[in-house]
Amino acid sequence: MGETMDSDDIFNHIVGGIAGALIGDAMGAATEGMTPEKIKAQFGGRVVTFFAPPEGTFAAGRKPGELTDDSTQMLEML
Repeated sequence: MGETMDSDDIFNHIVGGIAGALIGDAMGAATEGMTPEKIKAQFGGRVVTFFAPPEGTFAAGRKPGELTDDSTQMLEML
């Protein structure tokens, strides 16, 4: 049988999941809809930091690290 978690552990897992979703959304905004080849050409390889989404992408005009509608909609539901 697995270990049981207390309420602090459960809370921390929930907060970690939400934080991961928000960070992933902000990091992925610059590459949404791009192929791996296009990402490599545009950014020089894997994206491991925040970039401003380039023109022609869904999130164009946003600042590096800015949340997209995906995150704001998730936060509204919480």
